Amino acid sequence: MDKVGHGLYTIASYEKIKRVTIPLDNENLLFMSMDNTQKHGKHKSYGHGRTWVK
Repeated sequence: MDKVGHGLYTIASYEKIKRVTIPLDNENLLFMSMDNTQKHGKHKSYGHGRTWVK
């Protein structure tokens, strides 16, 4: 760990989902899975400051 430091977060992208893992402390992780399907519009959105409301 000394060469690269402690992990801050990971983002893994699969065909159907994205997974985000964030260590909260020495014993706990925040683990999120998100749907990878396009909701609106013609362009891919990776969540850059956009909020989709129906």
